[in-house]
Amino acid sequence: MTDLAVTLSFTGMLLGLRRVHKSQGTFLPRVALLQGLRGTLYMFHWLPVIASTTARISIRPKRLKWVKTTHQGTGEIWLDVPE
Repeated sequence: MTDLAVTLSFTGMLLGLRRVHKSQGTFLPRVALLQGLRGTLYMFHWLPVIASTTARISIRPKRLKWVKTTHQGTGEIWLDVPE
């Protein structure tokens, strides 16, 4: 399953890079391959970032205590309803 996800991601990056570079007239397959690998490595770095952030949020106690604000209006009626 992981192989399929990585392959689809990498293929999508390569197709997108090819489309962009061909429209600019600067398509080089080796450069696109290296950029695709860099993009895949960049996407992989988010896996531990998301996992560690999720773990930190779920373990640490909540410190904020929300207190409802009591609003006191001016007493004017703002509705445009015929009386």
